[in-house]
Amino acid sequence: MKPLNGKVPLTTGASAPRGIGRAIAHRLAQDGASVVVTDIIGNVTINSETLDRTELLRSLAKEVNSVAGSNNFLSTTPQQCETSFQVNILGPMMLSQAVIPAMRKIGGGRIINIGSTGSLGAEAEFGLDNILCNTVCLG
Repeated sequence: MKPLNGKVPLTTGASAPRGIGRAIAHRLAQDGASVVVTDIIGNVTINSETLDRTELLRSLAKEVNSVAGSNNFLSTTPQQCETSFQVNILGPMMLSQAVIPAMRKIGGGRIINIGSTGSLGAEAEFGLDNILCNTVCLG
């Protein structure tokens, strides 16, 4: 028996083809979980190619059998900063607040928020997401 049989983890930020969320979804599925994969609505640009996050999630769901693009900091707009903060900081907080009551009703569960190791250092070429995580999450 696989260690996560019968578990249904929700994995956010799972659309990026080489992202942490996608890798986590694959690993959870390998360990027997029925993974729910999510991300924000819209497109992501990777190596000058624009991809639809919804299609990326659909392909991931097929890969695991039912189981945020970066910008150059120096050219980041205030709107991009606000979006990054909402997705990377407020998103996990609000999702946790939404699921905790249901988790309590069923007797518990786990919430695990993971960030990139890119947040350990900030450079001009790092995406704003990493700089925000460095400042707000890691202090």
